[in-house]
Amino acid sequence: MSDDQQIPLGDTCHFFSVRLASPCNDLLLRKVDVVRDVVRLARQRWPFTIDAAVILPAQIMMVWTLPATDSDHGKRWRMIRSGFARHATGQPTRRIWQDGYWHHRLETVQQAAYQCRMIEAAPVMLGLVERARDWPFSSARMTAVGPDVAAEPAVPRSVVIPLAAGGHIRHRPGATPRQIVADAR
Repeated sequence: MSDDQQIPLGDTCHFFSVRLASPCNDLLLRKVDVVRDVVRLARQRWPFTIDAAVILPAQIMMVWTLPATDSDHGKRWRMIRSGFARHATGQPTRRIWQDGYWHHRLETVQQAAYQCRMIEAAPVMLGLVERARDWPFSSARMTAVGPDVAAEPAVPRSVVIPLAAGGHIRHRPGATPRQIVADAR
């Protein structure tokens, strides 16, 4: 398989970026337990897999794999955003969150792997830590420790992923996006 061949993922893998209305606000870090609780509740009500995630002072970025039978990410984010606003501040959602959120459907394994790496590198790029695995609110920390990924959906074939800095990643057949990122380390 050539390095530039793109392996399709289907319609179930998505990247999201959700921001607080004030970029100077650190409410997400001060109330990180509320973020985790509302995400957990959304996953219980409408299941999805989190392949990569980071909670920054005023932004949440995630890569989700949604079930093929229910790809409505909007209802999940409405529950997360409104639940956080209600339990963290007691204010309406529109007062603490930016309108809408950024969403991108990831069409190939390469796009998913790239977005997972970018999510996990975000705290380093913002100057919050020197190493991605040192940020306590990131899937990079879980990857460094050895996450339990047995229940995550698998990538269908072996893939070679080119890296921007040269070289490539060859991952195991059946690896998830999170495992692909771990193989790059």
